[in-house]
Amino acid sequence: DIHSKLIEIEAPISVPEYHGHLIGRHVGGHEIIGSAGMKMISELTAVPLPRLIEDADFWKAHMAQLIQNFEKENYGFQPLLPDDDLTLAERLFGLSNWCTGFLNGVGCALDASAAAALLKDDDTLSDFTEITNIDFDASETNENEALYNELVEYVRLASLNMHENLKELLAPERDESESVH
Repeated sequence: DIHSKLIEIEAPISVPEYHGHLIGRHVGGHEIIGSAGMKMISELTAVPLPRLIEDADFWKAHMAQLIQNFEKENYGFQPLLPDDDLTLAERLFGLSNWCTGFLNGVGCALDASAAAALLKDDDTLSDFTEITNIDFDASETNENEALYNELVEYVRLASLNMHENLKELLAPERDESESVH
């Protein structure tokens, strides 16, 4: 489990922020596999690459599972957030960290022109920024629980939607001179 592994390697990052960052990188077009993925995880966790390579099989399987879970059919992706048995404040803090990681990941992945095009047509980044500033001291009420669940669902669907939009935006233009067979 990634929580235990991040503790084992003494990574100074929370699970939600770690997950959000890698998903943001993936959404922004980075390949989270192989040596490039290992380098990203090393930079993100502040753990030297040789130390991660000692457990390369775990990290390679982890990266494959991360992408497989994001690419599930029928929008099966779920952000990796604190368990529902924790307090609302702890879960809101986790959601804020996930969005922070996602924003940082997308920022690392996109060049300035792609980011500008995205900001022009998509409110997701500004919405996620608002979520990073959320008040963690919300009282434990049914209404606040419902609002939290709505925020999580919004983050989940907005991440998937941004991924689809960016795939189109970042796709190489087809060469008009190529013949179609």
